[in-house]
Amino acid sequence: MRFQLDLRQFDYHLWLMLGEAESKCQHISGVPLLPGVAEMLHQIYLAKGALATTAIEGNTLTEEQVMQRLQGQLQLPPSKHYLGQEIDNIVQACNQIADEIFQGRSTGLDVESFKADNRQVLKGLAVAEGVEPGVIRSYSVGVGSSIGAHPRKIVNICCS
Repeated sequence: MRFQLDLRQFDYHLWLMLGEAESKCQHISGVPLLPGVAEMLHQIYLAKGALATTAIEGNTLTEEQVMQRLQGQLQLPPSKHYLGQEIDNIVQACNQIADEIFQGRSTGLDVESFKADNRQVLKGLAVAEGVEPGVIRSYSVGVGSSIGAHPRKIVNICCS
């Protein structure tokens, strides 16, 4: 998948605002936090992100339960083990992407990266018939009233 942006279309106002935003980000990133506070903020937003991502697909854990899961303190009955596994998979995928960024490795948006991310997100979960983790589907899907991209379009966009 290739994203192209023609930066020539923007006037100087956008560049000024982007510069201001960058400056504010640098100020915020330089604020000294006690290690415990920094870790707590990291855990809160990791929990919120993982929960939001999995809730789209029907995960019913609460934010408090996700925080407990991240801390290794959540005991789920066997019938709900998959809910915890979904959270674990998303957190591992987020951490893996963050590690790649911090190490300066490419986090390319390409077919193989998408397949690897899909394998990670579905690891250890029961999947529907015809679903193979890490393999691009050959049929149409949707979430609620939203219909997903046709499989051929996914490959064509990613490989163009």
